[in-house]
Amino acid sequence: MLLYEEVSTRINDMIQKGTYRAGERIPSIRALSRQMRVSVNTVMESYGRLENLGLIEARPQSGYYVCSQLAEPAGRTIVDKAGAIAPNPVAIGDVALEIMRAIANPSLVPLGGGIPNSELSPVDKLNRMLASESRRFRLQSIAYPPAQGHKRLRMQIAKRSLNSGCSLGPDDIVVTSGCVEAMNLALQAVCRPGDTVAIGSPVYPTFLKSIQWMGLKVLEIPSNGQGMILEVLEYAIRQNPVSACITIANFNNPLGSLMPDAKKQELVNLLAKQEIPLIEDDVYGDLAYGPSRPPSTKAFDEKGLVLYCSSFSKTLAPGYRIGWISPGRFKERVVQLKTLLNIATPSPTQLAIAEFLTNGGYDHHLRRIRRV
Repeated sequence: MLLYEEVSTRINDMIQKGTYRAGERIPSIRALSRQMRVSVNTVMESYGRLENLGLIEARPQSGYYVCSQLAEPAGRTIVDKAGAIAPNPVAIGDVALEIMRAIANPSLVPLGGGIPNSELSPVDKLNRMLASESRRFRLQSIAYPPAQGHKRLRMQIAKRSLNSGCSLGPDDIVVTSGCVEAMNLALQAVCRPGDTVAIGSPVYPTFLKSIQWMGLKVLEIPSNGQGMILEVLEYAIRQNPVSACITIANFNNPLGSLMPDAKKQELVNLLAKQEIPLIEDDVYGDLAYGPSRPPSTKAFDEKGLVLYCSSFSKTLAPGYRIGWISPGRFKERVVQLKTLLNIATPSPTQLAIAEFLTNGGYDHHLRRIRRV
């Protein structure tokens, strides 16, 4: 065992035994360095490991404290005395339907879902483009579009992929009816009934409904302020056959956490070693508060195992239902499923979004809503 692991194990033991209770301050880095006769760097590494495990948290200008609510798998994940994590079937009610009913009620503020403020959407410009593009492409606007989606739209999405650290081509992309369909296509492309999906917990409830509907099992991995705890994930996939992993690395729903770039790369590499597909929902990436949006996990994909999903529902128009997936090595399967389920995504909204991305000032719009 490495020295920093020994230090973190001893502090962990003291937390588990109640020596340091939830919310209580633990020794400072320098104090523990003196007490255990180790270097300051060793203690810093140890505390970093305990932070990643969700056991302690740093408070600015105050020190380190035991987390008031220790990270642990939520719901049905079972951790027995030996530390084994077991997959379980999913059984949840119609949470998503309840949220959609609430959204339709004008007297309620929709705090139960990621619903953009429609007053910030460029409604008039989008409606003009919807009308003008339908006139400009008279026949295309009413005909079946290609199963992968209109090439002009896919070209614009591909050009924007550089912002998320990718270098996609239009043929790498399949246009979908929102990000939820993209995620469902990804799950169906890589899983069969009875398979197990690893997922950070807590999680967006619609994902659980999809897993339940497809007859899959869920392996819940605890999360902290930096996303899934990768040490737990690594242990879990050694103990259980896992067919896929789902992540919202950028601004997780519901936690809001942002996974650091180094952890994104670590996650991709960890799953790639086991040939486990990673399904990424990056629907909030363009809404970053900083000067630039964070990269996706797809940016670190070298084996085509990341199925990258996103949409314009959180930035432009949720009702247009325009999303997309870049499925990597699973593209052929995704296109087949898309064709089988609904042939293609409607043409008029594809044409309107393509025109907005080309000439509507999408980056200017993003800067505006980021400021708000």
